[in-house]
Amino acid sequence: MKNKLLYIFIFLMFSCDFNNDPIPVSNLNQDNLSYKKFDLNSSLSDTVNTINEFGVSSLIYAGSINDSDYVYSIFEFDKEIFENYDLCTKDSLSFKELYLVFDVVNEYLPYSIDNINENTNNLNDNISLDIPPFFAYLLNYEDLKDSQGNIILNDNWSEQDLIVFNDLDLEDYFYAYNSDNTKRLFVEHHLGKYYINLSEKMIGSSVDCQAILDESSCIDNCIWDKGSCQALEEIELCNLNDINNNFILLSTNPNFNKLFEIASSEYTSDYSNTEPYINLVYDEYEQIVKSSNKFIINNLLPTIGSVLYLSDTMLTDYNRFFIGNFIDNNFNNIISYEVQDSIEWSNIDCDNDLDFCIESFDFSNSLSGQQERTLLNIQVDLVNIQNFSDTGIKFWLDQIKYIENKTDPNNDNWYDLNNNSIWDENEGTENNQLYDQGEFYLDYGSDQCPDNFEDGNGGCLCIYPYNECDENSLVYNLEGTENNNQYDIGETFDDYGSDGCLDDNERGAVLNTDGSINSELSWTCGDCEINAINDNCDIDPNNDNYNIDPSLDNWIDLNTNEEWDTNEGTENNNIWNEGELFLDFGLDGISESDCGFKDVDGSELNGIYDFYDLNGDGIQQNNEPGEIFFDYGIDGIENSDEIGYNPSGTEGNNIWNFNESFDDCGIDNDCNDNNIADNWNIDPNQDFWLDCGSDHICPEDDEYTEPDSNGTERNNLWDEAYCQNINFLDKNECENNGFSWYEAEYSEANSVWNQGEFYEDFGIDQLSDSQELFTINQKIDINSTDTTFYNYLSQSVDFYPEFVNQELDSVKLWISSISPNEDGTKLDVEISFLHDVDLLGLEFKLEHEIYSNSVFDWNQKTRNIAKVNNSSYIKDASLYNNNLFQSNNSLYINHAYGIESKLNFSELGSFIEEAKQNGYIISESNSNLKLYLNKSDNFDLKSSSYIINFNELDSSSSSLIFSYFVSNNPDSIIVPIGNLLQNYVNGNYDYNDGIGLSLETNLYPPIHNFNNILIDTIKSPSIKVYYFK
Repeated sequence: MKNKLLYIFIFLMFSCDFNNDPIPVSNLNQDNLSYKKFDLNSSLSDTVNTINEFGVSSLIYAGSINDSDYVYSIFEFDKEIFENYDLCTKDSLSFKELYLVFDVVNEYLPYSIDNINENTNNLNDNISLDIPPFFAYLLNYEDLKDSQGNIILNDNWSEQDLIVFNDLDLEDYFYAYNSDNTKRLFVEHHLGKYYINLSEKMIGSSVDCQAILDESSCIDNCIWDKGSCQALEEIELCNLNDINNNFILLSTNPNFNKLFEIASSEYTSDYSNTEPYINLVYDEYEQIVKSSNKFIINNLLPTIGSVLYLSDTMLTDYNRFFIGNFIDNNFNNIISYEVQDSIEWSNIDCDNDLDFCIESFDFSNSLSGQQERTLLNIQVDLVNIQNFSDTGIKFWLDQIKYIENKTDPNNDNWYDLNNNSIWDENEGTENNQLYDQGEFYLDYGSDQCPDNFEDGNGGCLCIYPYNECDENSLVYNLEGTENNNQYDIGETFDDYGSDGCLDDNERGAVLNTDGSINSELSWTCGDCEINAINDNCDIDPNNDNYNIDPSLDNWIDLNTNEEWDTNEGTENNNIWNEGELFLDFGLDGISESDCGFKDVDGSELNGIYDFYDLNGDGIQQNNEPGEIFFDYGIDGIENSDEIGYNPSGTEGNNIWNFNESFDDCGIDNDCNDNNIADNWNIDPNQDFWLDCGSDHICPEDDEYTEPDSNGTERNNLWDEAYCQNINFLDKNECENNGFSWYEAEYSEANSVWNQGEFYEDFGIDQLSDSQELFTINQKIDINSTDTTFYNYLSQSVDFYPEFVNQELDSVKLWISSISPNEDGTKLDVEISFLHDVDLLGLEFKLEHEIYSNSVFDWNQKTRNIAKVNNSSYIKDASLYNNNLFQSNNSLYINHAYGIESKLNFSELGSFIEEAKQNGYIISESNSNLKLYLNKSDNFDLKSSSYIINFNELDSSSSSLIFSYFVSNNPDSIIVPIGNLLQNYVNGNYDYNDGIGLSLETNLYPPIHNFNNILIDTIKSPSIKVYYFK
């Protein structure tokens, strides 16, 4: 068996011929390179119809393929696979809901949006988006018939079956489907997916359990619960004995004239789409643990400061308290306030957007903290006492933390330890009146101003934090086009091409002594010399002149009358002119070989170009059709084959190309307008560091002459001011002693702090003292308390452990008292504290032992099931008629309809045999197949790209050689096939009768199945081969 490799190429799209691209000459011996062109042999090329496997596509469809053809999706469940699912073996489940869930990947209109009239009176325009686009039915196979009443699909079909439909017409059956409630299914849209409700059709009970009165007899699909025998609802999917062999038919609402593309069971799931699956909702009778809190917070009474708290039991931090000096956003003192989330102390300064903030850091000083005091009274309501057998409730305090109110929490403030009034090493860096490495600074230069607020005179329009700047006074202009160092449309430019030189100053190819091309000197400006490459130095030595009409025969409507006149060019004038090739098939456009007889009017093979002369003037007009002709002009040569054709040339193309000089005057093309509104200005104060050196002149500046003599230019270092003689530090003193003084480079954005730049003197931690208070490492943990047990019966506490675990902590916090109200339904929990440090705030959580009980009860669960043991139990496929209409003059490729194309090229088979005999080497990069695409109404591309498979053909099948990716929607495609031709020559593949082309759809992501690609045979495919003998 031949070793077949899959070559995947990325397409290059061109709308021009192969001659656009010059053949590289640097590594080739031009004398030995040969060329041949092979044209399509239309008589031996044809479309080939195959039958696809029924359900192996990654996509299935429902809706309108075109104005008259429709497609439906079917789904069937394989019970033999599903019965192995674990839910089928459990005897304690009762199923409640069952849905088939599917994903719509894309939606398409059956026609182009461009063809819809804006003033259309379409009855569908006002359809509500709430109307479901799908109808679904649960059918048996006798319900699925063709127009003759014959059953079209057997109940034992598989996705690998080779099936094609030609007489599928279900429209007459839908009335019966819709009127039968046993068949109609409801389709719901939820969270981007569609749910087909199968609950009533596939869930039910097979046993009457209510008649069973004792628990021992309550077996076999029954279960005993709460003193009675209850039936278990079963699903049909688990019952192999159920002989129903139904399937689901999915169609579209006729009000939605769309084609819906759906992920099939072959689809590879990703983050946005998934293959169809069953959504099951069921109850499972099992042992579960039920738990409940024993209290909820009712009220809080702080005796010192304010308290913020979380009481919502749905939050993980419920019953948590934060105590400090808090005020609301109206600067009123807070007593207690319920918050919705745990707070961060660092976020509650009074500059935040919260409803509260911290007013004072002095919550409780160490002196007052020496006496035991009540901190907080927490009033709680007891709940669920009657539902459980507990005798009391255990309380304790956990996750206790405090923040100490320090003057300098990080110990980085400057203290003049040796009293010399100067900062010394090892002294603190905060507030030392010096910039220290690591402190926050703004690298805006000595003007302390970002570029966008610079005034252009060395000043700034506002000061830090730059939130009160006059936007109307801005000089900064990032959008300006004058002097922005790039070409803007409207500016004058020299259309010399990307080489920057006119023809009379082009060198062409410059050869080395060994005859090879000097790549550095070639194709630049200079004097041209005749050599083996430069045949002529008079015309375009660098081959860069733009020319799409070398013969100057293109039709240009000189008098704008939209008709061709005799003094105008003849190529592409839409009428036949003397000298142009035509197909002498007669006025009917069909040759004798195709229909078996000549035209009765004598117009076939009469050697004369015939047309319908509607006005009898003997001159063909645009509205007078005639025989097929090639509108190449009287020279009979298409532009792309005319000598000198060069659509990729840059000289004289009226478009600015890179390297062409231009006047950087802005889009108004006026350099002397004295208007700064269009001036590009991103550094008004001219202080941005560009590493230009001491003279501040960069190589790209107009006034630049030579590099800085002191080596400071483009050295990737910011250079300070200094004297040529390092002993002099003053500029005047330096220059007065005959030495050169070198200025410092501009300092904005030089990644170095410079004198005069703004900085925050907070020390190298970049935090002020108040900010240091709230850093994470400043919260200090306190040990949890022991439990305090409150007895329901005695309504008292026998023992208070107080702060037994906190003797060594600087702050002690404990439950000091628990007292009930008169009826025992509420408790007052008193919290007390001691401390020997200054406090800013406290936080803790009031924990308790919750109720917990194990019982047997129903527990509702949900499962989504796409596969069972990695096997898909959902069979799905698309149903549609295979009746694609094919027009003349094209070869088709269409995956959905199983249409491939065979391309046979005249003499290519003989050339391959000749190449085998003589050992030809094919130039891989220059040998190409060009395909023109027929963009008639039958051409239909609904995806943004497609993939063409190149196949090896034999008498019975085709096999893949390589795949080719086409992006966007080009008019023509150039395929590099040098490698394929070399494999033909080497015998790795057989050319046989031609090259097979088909569409690939099942790669990831999958591609629209109904794409209809037409290969033009009038503008015929051709292969151009470059090879070495």
